[in-house]
Amino acid sequence: MQEIVYDVTINAEPAAVYRALTERVPMEGWWGECFLQPKEGSDAVFFFRSAGAYKRMRVEKLIAEQLVEWKCMDNFSNGTSEWIGTTLRFQLSRNSAGGTDLHFEHTGWSNSAQTCDECRDGWRHFLTVSLKQFMETGEGLPFEVCYANGWRPRTAVCSATD
Repeated sequence: MQEIVYDVTINAEPAAVYRALTERVPMEGWWGECFLQPKEGSDAVFFFRSAGAYKRMRVEKLIAEQLVEWKCMDNFSNGTSEWIGTTLRFQLSRNSAGGTDLHFEHTGWSNSAQTCDECRDGWRHFLTVSLKQFMETGEGLPFEVCYANGWRPRTAVCSATD
């Protein structure tokens, strides 16, 4: 099975990073439009309107300041539904500098998944650039901002001037 894994060090406390992964307003500041609540068993729905895509996740597990885990229940993107059944896991730990070490895994991809590499590029941007920048400066580069500037996964990391 294919998987996507990233480790990111963020200069922000785990409580703040946890909120950015579980609350609508900060989530929209680094990833995209969404409806979610920090409650196990609830749905989290993400919209990527410019691309005509959406993702619906079930919140599987939450441990404050330590873990956020979703399972993709529904997805539409470019006519594919390859995210369905995959698991997204964000593990947080406080580092020695008082910031957060984020370990991210997106697992459960079939070996024949055609969009895994594209998603790997997307997560690279949204975690190592957008979330990190959002937490450290207050300004991320969420999907719609990047898309409006011509960014697409498999090209390059989005910047505000792309």
